[in-house]
Amino acid sequence: MFSESPVSKSIWKYFNDKYGQMTAPIGLAKACSIVSPKTNSRYTSNVFVVAPTRQFKSITSLDASQFFPKNQCIRIGSDFTMHDIVEHYKDKIDKRCMLINDGTLLLTSKSRRTRDRLINGIAELLADGRYRYGDRLSQLEMEGRVSVIMNMTSEMYEHNKNDLLGSTFLERFITLFYLMPIREQRDFLKNKESRRKMRPKTFKKRLKKPKKSVIFGDFYAIFTQISEDLAILSGKSLFGTDDQIKAIAVAHAYLNGRSEICQDDVDFITSLRQYYNNPFAPNEHKIIQFAKEGRSQKDICLLLNMSPEKYRPYVSRVIKTAKLRGLLTW
Repeated sequence: MFSESPVSKSIWKYFNDKYGQMTAPIGLAKACSIVSPKTNSRYTSNVFVVAPTRQFKSITSLDASQFFPKNQCIRIGSDFTMHDIVEHYKDKIDKRCMLINDGTLLLTSKSRRTRDRLINGIAELLADGRYRYGDRLSQLEMEGRVSVIMNMTSEMYEHNKNDLLGSTFLERFITLFYLMPIREQRDFLKNKESRRKMRPKTFKKRLKKPKKSVIFGDFYAIFTQISEDLAILSGKSLFGTDDQIKAIAVAHAYLNGRSEICQDDVDFITSLRQYYNNPFAPNEHKIIQFAKEGRSQKDICLLLNMSPEKYRPYVSRVIKTAKLRGLLTW
């Protein structure tokens, strides 16, 4: 992999050597998100990472940012409001990536009204490149092409996923779930001091920019097929998934100085597939796939070795949600 992507190869190797094989695709995905605002793609690639506590979610964001010049990222921390962003970063956000260190702290430290305004505000900024809010006391406005990297614990995601999905916030993100294998955790602990000393090597020379906008060529249809597969796996809308998949593919090509999508980009997206399935709802994508094949709710329960009497209500809810997101027809 990465025969035509030397920058990706370097970033992948760093995360693999320091933290383990599980974090290598995560680290590269974050690096793609960082350069995404500089591409001419219609959408930016945004990464939302969900993992148990103390599994390198925050440090991999920091490490990914250190591969690039300091002004390419804005570290906005873990406790802020949309008013704070506008006040402190209004003229600094264009073509930059915002790093949200800890989404768990961000949401738990807010009142419901402030939290909803923050979630909706970021979604609006990512969708339109513009955020506006006004009432009789204040007027807020901010414009810029940005991307976002955000981390959250598994427990907090489960508690807030309905709000995050219902507000279309997560439709603007690639959501990646992971759990480090015990073997990799033990290996890290055995070499803890030496691995902590490892530092990303900032690309001293500016990244080679493609001479023109990245094009898909013959690979366009392949990515459309991948998007449909990942939409079912993640339970998100097909259009939102397609936007994000193609945005990260363009960012990956841009990262490596290419103006055309190649097999390396396909391989990278394919490597992320294992992170799309929510481990807390492992049967959701199976239910959607079976329903798409025309199976009845009772048949789906039996195919999953579940009692129809007890499991059918859950199957019904999953199918209804999939219909609302356009993955299944009514």
